[in-house]
Amino acid sequence: MIGIAISLYDKFDDVRLLVDIIRENWEKEYYISICCNHPDAEAKLDGIDADSIEQGAQIAYSPEMDGQRGHVNLMCRVHDTFRRACQNAVEAECEYVVHNHADAWMLSENRFQSLVTELRQKNRKAAVRGWDPTYRRPGFWMGHPMDQYIVFDAKYCEEISFFDFSPLELLPHTTNHTGLMLLLLGRIGLSNIWFYSDRHDDQWWDNREKHIIHGVRTAIYVPEWEYLHVATESFPDDYGKHIQAGYLRSHGLTNGAFIEEFLSEYDKPLSAVNDELRQIEREQNKRLQRLGFQKEDIGRKFIEKRKRLDSPLSEKLKMLARNVASEGYYGLMQAIHRFPLAENRRFTGHRSHRKLYRDVEWPQNNINELYSEVVTPSDYPPDVRDIWFSDYENTDE
Repeated sequence: MIGIAISLYDKFDDVRLLVDIIRENWEKEYYISICCNHPDAEAKLDGIDADSIEQGAQIAYSPEMDGQRGHVNLMCRVHDTFRRACQNAVEAECEYVVHNHADAWMLSENRFQSLVTELRQKNRKAAVRGWDPTYRRPGFWMGHPMDQYIVFDAKYCEEISFFDFSPLELLPHTTNHTGLMLLLLGRIGLSNIWFYSDRHDDQWWDNREKHIIHGVRTAIYVPEWEYLHVATESFPDDYGKHIQAGYLRSHGLTNGAFIEEFLSEYDKPLSAVNDELRQIEREQNKRLQRLGFQKEDIGRKFIEKRKRLDSPLSEKLKMLARNVASEGYYGLMQAIHRFPLAENRRFTGHRSHRKLYRDVEWPQNNINELYSEVVTPSDYPPDVRDIWFSDYENTDE
């Protein structure tokens, strides 16, 4: 049997729809394993048709936390739910296991089965969607593997204890993608990994543009594999849910109590949804350009743009000043280095959480000391408190 491992925090509607897709619309039987680190996970997921439901480690996090502490804790929560959801499917003696987040859906059972079949034929141990280790950009040191639509040989993972790791050991000051690549390279090995998609086939949900899309927000569709990822919270009002409903209908995924109720509530045609979103987008972009934002800065994140546009006048004036100064800098770099402006902008990315990096010329602290300063031990329950850095006990609050 194939296992489908799903991790989430509070996307309860999404996970119920995903389970309906698998249970009520697919032909084969699958082992569904869910891990949720919401404190009320058991009650929130009551009645869902899953074989395994586990509450993830209660690692402290809130958006109000200090940037470095909050980022490390959030990445650890992501790694923890990923490993628990997958390990439960492995322990159920599944042959293969695929991991997805609750809002990442596989809309075609046939395409998913063909992926597993090809992985078996290639005799590889993992099928990974994303960029291999030759890819570099600020924040991503060794490629960019996606932790969704990733398939593992479950028996092999059991043999090598692949999912037996501490989230704090995956350098969570970087990104969950970098941590996953460390795990893949260190335990499975490059010769055992099949990078089946470099994401050049990603497109926006409305197919407005065809180009390399670096993220999965606000929503993407992958025609080659019939994947859909919709971050509904990134859209205004209920537009994200209408997009989900439109794709469910277009793929004939209409069975299941929750799906039927969902389709009844969100019945606006996808073409109308896209027309309305394009109008919203045009208006937002026009107003943001008056504040000095360029096309490369704006993206398609409706809610982030709304927050900027709804900010006080004083903040808008600061945005305008920063953007004008930045354009002057980019223009100077373009003149000096003769890079195209878009390329120059792309390669002058900043390092996030700067304190957790050091300059090679004059290093002040090593990684043990830095983590001792940033990590608060009481944020972590004992079962994920495997500490590799020094002075741990002295940092507890």
